[in-house]
Amino acid sequence: MCGSSYVWLTPLMPSLLGADSEVPMTEEELSWAVSIVEVGCLVTPIPAAMLADLVGRKPVLLASGPSYLIAWLIVMFTRSVTALYVARLIQGMALGITYTVLPIFLGEIASPKRRGQLLVFVQYSWYIGIIFEYAIGPFLLYDQVIWASLSITIVFVLVFVWFPESAYYLAIRGREEEAATSLAWYKGRKDIEDEMTELKREIEDSRVSKGGRGTDEVVNRRSGKLQVTPGEDVTTCKDMEIIVRDEPKSVEGDVAGGFDTGTCLTNRTVSNAESVQIRVTEDAEVAGNEQRSPDNVSAKKSSSEVVATDVISAKGMSDTCGSVDDSGCSKRGWEELLGTRKGWKGLGLGLTVLVNVLMGGLVTMLSYASLVFSAGSQVLCSLIIGVLLLLTVPLFGRLMDTFGRRPVYLISSGVGFLTILLVGFYRLFLPPYIPEWVCDVLVVLYLLSIAGGVEALFPLLQSELFSGSARAVGSSVMILAASVLSFVSLEGFYYLNVYLGFYSNFFVFAFFCLFGFLVIYIYLPETKGKTFEEIQNSL
Repeated sequence: MCGSSYVWLTPLMPSLLGADSEVPMTEEELSWAVSIVEVGCLVTPIPAAMLADLVGRKPVLLASGPSYLIAWLIVMFTRSVTALYVARLIQGMALGITYTVLPIFLGEIASPKRRGQLLVFVQYSWYIGIIFEYAIGPFLLYDQVIWASLSITIVFVLVFVWFPESAYYLAIRGREEEAATSLAWYKGRKDIEDEMTELKREIEDSRVSKGGRGTDEVVNRRSGKLQVTPGEDVTTCKDMEIIVRDEPKSVEGDVAGGFDTGTCLTNRTVSNAESVQIRVTEDAEVAGNEQRSPDNVSAKKSSSEVVATDVISAKGMSDTCGSVDDSGCSKRGWEELLGTRKGWKGLGLGLTVLVNVLMGGLVTMLSYASLVFSAGSQVLCSLIIGVLLLLTVPLFGRLMDTFGRRPVYLISSGVGFLTILLVGFYRLFLPPYIPEWVCDVLVVLYLLSIAGGVEALFPLLQSELFSGSARAVGSSVMILAASVLSFVSLEGFYYLNVYLGFYSNFFVFAFFCLFGFLVIYIYLPETKGKTFEEIQNSL
């Protein structure tokens, strides 16, 4: 559905620029029709990420279906460039939703050992859509292409509506019975006790590492009672008010440099680096239904007491959004993403892969396949590359789960750099003693290496590089960046061709392939077979 919506114009380019075009347009207008889909992609990722945390992954994904449907209907019943632009914008908005939420959804329903193969399915389905359009576009009429493409959207809605929500999402919401049902559905068996235990442990590890107290020591938001044993390190939840009342010698702690007895932290958001830690030396109680201000706090010598208001839960909200209360969820996600070194590193690595893929020319060359391949071989080469991608993308997913993400990425990126560099030299010098089919073979090798081993890593990193609370917002930022980079690359292809020459595009692509290779070689840790928490610890 996504691949089909993105590239359906590509096989129709010759007819759209012809004298009997269904939608008469110039080459520049066609370039905008191709690239404006990325403008639509800028609109939806952040709202989609917020909704995915608020109402769930599945409902947001399912809601993208009607958007695709509306876009296809506009294309079907109109014949103007303006209407085509509107339809492409809507398709871009739908793509922004899908590619923000789908990697999160798939990453959460997959086991760590099989996550690579399942997330490569994102790219596999993308290329199924591409080869579908490449196969029918040159041989069907304009209306027939639209009807065939529209049918894919209808099938998606009718099938996906029966899929359950992610068990991971349901578990962090505290809906354990539904999580167990979902897990059993995806595993295909009823005996999922071990898997549920592992799921709870993974969520527990994530929360404890961020400062939560664990599922066995829940602060109920209404009763607000939490028993603390003497000598225990208590790490508070975020977004809470804390009043410490006792003699300084009875309570030891550190809040961004230290605090005194009687300090009140009112509605303070505590980052990972400065999480509130209080050592209680006597029996103490947290009472969540009490509320005081710094001015009327009095020291009590009889016992150590910590008074907290609006304690959401030691079980939740320290790392994973949506467990008990969704207020502040997006805020925590942004803090985890932009307020921590791990968040910035994960974002930087994800953006590097995007630069390698998009500024490296993969999407641009697929979108302009009719111009990239030599005259007379466009249809044949497009079909060949589509079939080869269908055969090789699953193989790359298995290789990533077998040998690791790093080696597969580095080999693929290196091959991509060398092949596209050779294509650039060929287009620059046009040696008469080298047949054009050699250049076509180099282009095919480039597309296979970048699509299989580099682009396939992108949905993996979307799912793996961010903590639970930052996963949705991190994914949305990466999709926004992807839209900007794709737009620049698609439009830049046309203008570089006009002002500098066709060959210049390929040298630009080679530069960004080399850039991605070097950055990933230096900074990307191996994530194969690791849980989300283990990956965070390795960043």
